[in-house]
Amino acid sequence: MSENLVALAKRLVAPAAGAPYCSLSMPATTGVIRLVSVAVTLITAVASEFALIRPAVAGTPSASQFGGYLSAVTNGNAIGQINTAWAVAPTIAGTPKYLAKAFLPATIGSSFVWDFNDIVNAQGDPIPFVDGGYSASSDELELLLWNTGGGAGGIIDVTWTWKE
Repeated sequence: MSENLVALAKRLVAPAAGAPYCSLSMPATTGVIRLVSVAVTLITAVASEFALIRPAVAGTPSASQFGGYLSAVTNGNAIGQINTAWAVAPTIAGTPKYLAKAFLPATIGSSFVWDFNDIVNAQGDPIPFVDGGYSASSDELELLLWNTGGGAGGIIDVTWTWKE
């Protein structure tokens, strides 16, 4: 099965301490999203801490969803979406399931990229990061970009890239 590459970039406002900037999710349907990378650039001079976390319970996105487009134009819209607001917020465990963590100093333009392109399981198969074969409340349906800092984070530009 060939996979389409999808990328979506957004400028995001600063969340409160212990809150999500945004998430990558998909509807509760069968399908798999394989995360390729997450790139973050700081737009304001505010020291900020980030984590990529699986929620304990996935959130219910509100109307603030942003869908990507498949790399093959004839294939239409992507099934993955970026969420910036939730009707029911995602929750995280007391001991979160961190996939990655980063800190950026209070310097405009500082940035990082988490690259997951070549992560495979013991059988050599790509690991699905978001899997729609699970129930709507499953942690497999959403990945959160979380503010792990003790205060409000900085305004950022974020680019999510994934295959589906």
